Amino acid sequence: MKHKHKHILGIFALASLFFGKTEVHGQGEQNRTLQPGDEVVITVFGEDKLSTEARIGESGSVELPLIGSVILGGKSVKDATAEITQKLAGGFVVDPKVTLVVTGASMAETMVLGHVRKPGAVELPGDRPINLLTAIAIAGGFDENANKGSVSVRRSVDGKDKVFRLDARKLAADESADPFLIQANDIISVPELMMDSITVMGQVKNPGIVEVPVGDSLDVLTVLATAGGLTEQADSFHIFVRRHENGHTNVHKIDADHLINNAKAKTFRVKAGDVVTIPVRTQETVSVMGEVNKPGLISLPNDKPLTLLDAIAAAGGYTRIANPKRILLKRSIEGEKKVYQINGKRLAGDNDADPVQLLPNDVITVGESFF
Repeated sequence: MKHKHKHILGIFALASLFFGKTEVHGQGEQNRTLQPGDEVVITVFGEDKLSTEARIGESGSVELPLIGSVILGGKSVKDATAEITQKLAGGFVVDPKVTLVVTGASMAETMVLGHVRKPGAVELPGDRPINLLTAIAIAGGFDENANKGSVSVRRSVDGKDKVFRLDARKLAADESADPFLIQANDIISVPELMMDSITVMGQVKNPGIVEVPVGDSLDVLTVLATAGGLTEQADSFHIFVRRHENGHTNVHKIDADHLINNAKAKTFRVKAGDVVTIPVRTQETVSVMGEVNKPGLISLPNDKPLTLLDAIAAAGGYTRIANPKRILLKRSIEGEKKVYQINGKRLAGDNDADPVQLLPNDVITVGESFF
């Protein structure tokens, strides 16, 4: 065994001549992170008494001749080699040429706890690091109650515990984000997602409670969809969100129809504790009187404006004695009554004329022809 040991050290010493201080098995090996339990061979060219075979202890350290205890755990092969070289050069060896080779990889593990489908120990590959998302995936992935936005990683750094708070949602969504690499003995904890609620009342198919993560918010259209969507009687133009904050109650009026039909419209975020109310649509009307076949009230559509000529058509059209040139439109504006005389025949024959759009409670009277 003693001769075999000298033979191995001799080979590594020879390798250091050709590969230099840190390059032994290529860049991938040099970037490998050393872990407790790894078996390593450290060779100092020309200094056989300083060459060592060792196993990295639980504390991450090894005992080396002359320089004593050196922390290697958590360092790359390249960085560990550079540190040993620096310590030897500090008064012990002139221009030391050091190589470090991993001859036996440890079975490094990390613990994944909390709301994953297979909590427990996850074995880390010895040839490459893995990131947080990969470790969670190996543990079966998040369960349905996982708080993906508040994952913690507890790690021992220089003998002290350090906790990292990470948003796994952002790491997964942003391909340019730096991955969080996991080290041996890390403890990953996925907490439960605590839920709060939004109350939805009125003209939705499933009124009641819509859950929202604590401290989070939902788009108002998402809230409506979660509540089953609007009923046929819903007034999508006038949705009210009552919010109590800073000792005051504020009511926000939302035009959901505008949000649905305008992709560039700025949405409204509903917060936990808000109360969303969808009222019944009020049917607004105009009156069409005089020389039409079916005089009476005409309902204004909810999805588009009603024009004067459309209202007359809905009232059965002109009678045989109607005078399309003499139509009166009565309208109340801010309490003041206005009367407009309109030539319906000219309006119908001029394709470039702007249509006369009606407002709620307008009164149209079609005059009689005396000829």
